[in-house]
Amino acid sequence: AVFCGEISYSLYLSHGVVQRVLKVIVPVERYANSSLAIRAGIELAHHAVILLAGMALFRLVAPEDV
Repeated sequence: AVFCGEISYSLYLSHGVVQRVLKVIVPVERYANSSLAIRAGIELAHHAVILLAGMALFRLVAPEDV
């Protein structure tokens, strides 16, 4: 929970950019008629990429003593 609190601002800054990139790379409309498992997997992958981008931004920008 503490780590999520530390990276929350970087998530806020990066999620919009990541969502736009993912919309171009993996358009949601393409999977609209897919099964629930595939749609859930795509959604989980979107969340994972957003989280990884937030973590990367935090590690690149945050000072070492935080």
